[in-house]
Amino acid sequence: MKYILDMPEIADRNWEKDHPLYQKTFLRFLNICISTYEKALKQLKEKQAH
Repeated sequence: MKYILDMPEIADRNWEKDHPLYQKTFLRFLNICISTYEKALKQLKEKQAH
């Protein structure tokens, strides 16, 4: 994910002034990534508890 966030077309973009549709799409992408990492972290914690 860091690779994607560091891409110039992502990192250098002014998201606050961008078109609302692009803002929503980017936020959806971030939420999916966060959910995926949270699920993986939860599974690792469950495995360690056993």
